[in-house]
Amino acid sequence: MTRLFAGREDAQLSVGVNQGYLSHGYRRLLADDGIASVAAETAVELTYSDRLAPWLTLQPDLQIVFNPGGERHRGAVAAAGLRTTIGF
Repeated sequence: MTRLFAGREDAQLSVGVNQGYLSHGYRRLLADDGIASVAAETAVELTYSDRLAPWLTLQPDLQIVFNPGGERHRGAVAAAGLRTTIGF
């Protein structure tokens, strides 16, 4: 989505979903270590980008990863980041 707020023409909001499928070899390695696995890990991402100055753009990002690393019984993990773009 673009132009979410009046006067914020460079603002963008994005929502995404992705899946990383795990190879059979990797799943066998997990099984050898006694770890139950799933075929894929899944993540949901929310990010917002806005130009705060002619030379500065900030983009915070939040991701929730389900079955991280393909581990069936592992709880979801949250990952946060901040991209900073400086132009000169």
